[in-house]
Amino acid sequence: MPSAPFDIALEDTIVEACIQHLLKFSLHLDDYRLCLVVNGFFVKFNNYVDIYPEYETLKYISQCAKNDINAPRVPEIVHFFHREDLCWEYLVMENINLTPPPEDFFQRVAKAIQWLHDCPVPPDGARIGPVGSGRARHWLFWEYEAPLEFSSLLALERFLNRAIEKLPPQGRASTAPISISHEQLVFMQSDMDESNFGVDDEGRTCLFDFTTVGLLPESFASYTMSLTPFAQAVAQYLGWSPSPNQRSMCRVASILVMSSGPLGLDKDGNPVPPRRRLTQASRMKDSTEEQPTTERKDSSAEKPEPKIKPPYPELDPAHITL
Repeated sequence: MPSAPFDIALEDTIVEACIQHLLKFSLHLDDYRLCLVVNGFFVKFNNYVDIYPEYETLKYISQCAKNDINAPRVPEIVHFFHREDLCWEYLVMENINLTPPPEDFFQRVAKAIQWLHDCPVPPDGARIGPVGSGRARHWLFWEYEAPLEFSSLLALERFLNRAIEKLPPQGRASTAPISISHEQLVFMQSDMDESNFGVDDEGRTCLFDFTTVGLLPESFASYTMSLTPFAQAVAQYLGWSPSPNQRSMCRVASILVMSSGPLGLDKDGNPVPPRRRLTQASRMKDSTEEQPTTERKDSSAEKPEPKIKPPYPELDPAHITL
């Protein structure tokens, strides 16, 4: 629970603190992120298209955890607001005090990941990526973000198999087609960094950074657990079977991490006519020239999102207090 109720008057204090935080970027570009602690609250701020999907996902997962005694601790949302004149959204959360990782940390993280994996899909339907809106985020994609909001598992499957076609002839011939259209969508933390987990001062395992939490096919969840030494250590306590697509996904990763485009496909996985493809590519080029997202590595509990540069839509006028 938050340490104190939120006072709307603190909005101005938060905005000013974030402005001062932002001014430090030019001095410490590599290790600064868009997060800080203000008056005992943990605050993340970003443009609407980046932070609103995180807000919706965190809100949904928090509700799933609320009445589940077996759930890990999920940061509680205290307030969410925006300032049109600054083009920023502000997500205010409780600030969780953490203790040093215990000896059974890998087992604890595995249990938290399994709980997240088993969360039900939202009642309004499953979609690839964060809850409500936004593109899926995963290490498989260029700059950790899918090039499109894929409309279905079949569309994503077609995209991955189009990437196989881009492999050199020898690699292409020895790479099996990827099959995910029959799989379930499951919630997954795509960024299996140790800082995205913790244990609070009451001994509860905590989940952080919901920028990279979303619904993905089971093969993506399995593949994620093979990507880093930390993920591999956690995977030993999960008991998940390796995906039959894993070898092929490793192969296409070499193509996708170097390509920001949709490989000539639309969100349904269908080929884009040449003229439309040119327009689509121009739009994607324009979007990458927008203001970059830069953040600070903060020592507090919540770890913010990776450095991704999506386009900026109009701000939602919503002003929400929970």
